[in-house]
Amino acid sequence: MQGIVEILVRLAVIVIEMTFLLIFIQIVYSETYKVKPQLFFCLITVFINFIFEYICSIFDINDGIRTLQMLIVDVIFLKKIFRIKYLHGIALHSLFLILYAFVDMVTIISFYLIGIKRIDFDDVTLFSIAAVIVNFTMIILLLIIKSFKSFFTFPKELKSKIVFVNFVYIFLTLLAILVNTSFYIKSPINTLNIGIIIIDVVLLCFLVYNIVISNKNQLLYKQMLEEINSKNKELSLLNEQLKAYAQTAEELAVARERNRFARDVHDSLGHSIILLLKLLQIAIITNRRDPDKTEEILNQANTVAKEGLNELRYSISGLVATELDRDDAVKSLDRLIKEFSILGVNVNMSVPGDIKLESAVYSSAIYRICQEAITNSIKHGRAQNIHITLECSTDSIKLDIADDGTGCTGINKGFGLSSMEKRVSDLKGSISFKSDAGAGFSVNIVIPLEAKNTGEVENDKANNN
Repeated sequence: MQGIVEILVRLAVIVIEMTFLLIFIQIVYSETYKVKPQLFFCLITVFINFIFEYICSIFDINDGIRTLQMLIVDVIFLKKIFRIKYLHGIALHSLFLILYAFVDMVTIISFYLIGIKRIDFDDVTLFSIAAVIVNFTMIILLLIIKSFKSFFTFPKELKSKIVFVNFVYIFLTLLAILVNTSFYIKSPINTLNIGIIIIDVVLLCFLVYNIVISNKNQLLYKQMLEEINSKNKELSLLNEQLKAYAQTAEELAVARERNRFARDVHDSLGHSIILLLKLLQIAIITNRRDPDKTEEILNQANTVAKEGLNELRYSISGLVATELDRDDAVKSLDRLIKEFSILGVNVNMSVPGDIKLESAVYSSAIYRICQEAITNSIKHGRAQNIHITLECSTDSIKLDIADDGTGCTGINKGFGLSSMEKRVSDLKGSISFKSDAGAGFSVNIVIPLEAKNTGEVENDKANNN
């Protein structure tokens, strides 16, 4: 073959070699490159390799030199375009040349088996058979490598499908080889069938295209599965974190409920027990000299005990006690003052103006604070006179409680005072305690009044407390 035909044949061979090299690298790396870089790589390497191929043919340079030149050129542009390291590029290109050497050996063996002892590539028939066997055998090797690689690269959902599709392509390729060889063996020397050549080119392009596209689609599917698995792991982790959060929230809710119950029991039951003790002490004194008075005191003690038991039940249920007027704090405090009057303690209350609160949470807090303060004044300060001042403006509530008890030099905040502070802080208010030895004890509180909608939210909180 001479002239333009030989040039076109050499050019086609180099194009096919570069195409197969790119497919081989993408299969080995389990990668898929963009079309433009691949086209640029093929164009630049085909051009350079073709020039060297032509020079080698003119000056009759050894094929080993030409192979070394092609390796150097391909490795350089693999590095420049696809960022493949030089050593990796040399290794891949060397493996690729070994594949081609194997294919050439298969071609020679095939010629020998069909009875051709001497190969003359100037014979178009022999050249066509050689081209078909070389190119289609290379396709078969690439498909086998791709199938083998899938067992180590792709998830099990893809393995069987990839192997099946690849073996279908291998069957088509073998069929093409058999059809071509059977035709050309029976044909005269230098016979060329344009129809079969077109079919071979179309089939070759089809197989190359499907290898590239299937490789791309399979890699995308693999990435999708990996992303799904990654998201599933993230969801599992988030689920574990959610479970831990739910457990923490449950523990916090239990602790909050425990604290609420302890505070309510301390405020209500502690108050009732102090009253009972004082009433029983008075009953012991009046028992002999004034039986009627003793009976009245015992009846009062019985009433206090029942109310204490009811308050304990309400605390367990998380409800507001019946003696708390949800709308009128003053009425609730009047009832509280009457309970202490029988003990001989003078408790008076000053309320400038009208007191009308938007939410029961304020009434409940004021009642419990006054209850705790009076109980502390009697129990710890032995006070005889206690004065309560309750004043309500448009934006705040002011509550002052003072007694004439023994007082103290240092204020030790036990559960009672801490409970008062907690109730005030829940309403975003401020509280202060003052005392000097022999000068009584005082509590000063300021609670801001929030908007009505906030009051409704706090009302829900009051129902739970």
